[in-house]
Amino acid sequence: MKIKILLADDHKIVRDGLRALIEKYPDMQVVAEAADGRTAVRMAKELSPDIAIMDISMPDMNGIEAARQISADAPHVKILTLSMHSDARYVKQLFTAGASGYLLKECAFDELVNAIRAVAANQLYLSPRVTHVVLTEYLSKQQIAEASVFSVLTAREREVLQLMAEGKTTKEIAFSLGLSVKTVEAHRQKIMEKSNIHSIAELTKYAIREGLTSLQSVCRYPPPPPPRQRFIPRRSRFAMATPVEAQDAAACGTQGGEMPENAAIRAPARHEEQCRLIVLQVIVADLHAIVLVSMASPQGLRNPRRWPSSSGAI
Repeated sequence: MKIKILLADDHKIVRDGLRALIEKYPDMQVVAEAADGRTAVRMAKELSPDIAIMDISMPDMNGIEAARQISADAPHVKILTLSMHSDARYVKQLFTAGASGYLLKECAFDELVNAIRAVAANQLYLSPRVTHVVLTEYLSKQQIAEASVFSVLTAREREVLQLMAEGKTTKEIAFSLGLSVKTVEAHRQKIMEKSNIHSIAELTKYAIREGLTSLQSVCRYPPPPPPRQRFIPRRSRFAMATPVEAQDAAACGTQGGEMPENAAIRAPARHEEQCRLIVLQVIVADLHAIVLVSMASPQGLRNPRRWPSSSGAI
């Protein structure tokens, strides 16, 4: 019977390489891949693989939190961590979360195969270098004194902290976790109170130091764009727009009767200009009529009563 394996790593080239090497063995089969911890949790519950090989530093949900949720929701799935971190704190947190093995990415592939088979046989596996680090720290009694983020914050607060550190906005966090914006803000306030940290930059450093996220995941997300200026339709300013104002709006290339920013200044000026043009046309017409009368009758210039108006009456 083949060992069904789920691969969870945020680098596709790593997943492709592991799949190609694992599937050379007839007793192993890769059934699914995941690029983040949240997808790994969902696939572990849906597909029920025998082993989930996971990285620690993954976006959206890190490998430690994913291991906790898989152990709670699908306890039959064995978790084998494949990471580049050899810190004893990571090892302790992973085994506390329910992992059955911890392997460094620098190991040979033969060691990974041995670890897969050991974990599938309900055994624990530690790579030699990790074992040395753990035993050295235990024997020297240099345990980390400060409280871990996994003992101070709740599971939901850790999720919010990771997404905050990865640069997501409050609305994006609320959408990702299925919460309201006010609930996310309340979690953020509790995180700051429990950690005694009151700036986003320090919270980001705290999340990286505690292993909730990595520097690569933080740098992966660009900063949010600046807020766009609010667009106010100009129809509200000219609800009773005159034909001249409507013509000015059309000349400016706007649609739906909307006016540009300086239309409130240009519309009256355009109206005054058109009025002056009409008056000038009337004056020119009167002068033209006077010239015609003078050419027809020289006495017409001496008698203003015979001067025609612009309407043509004599």
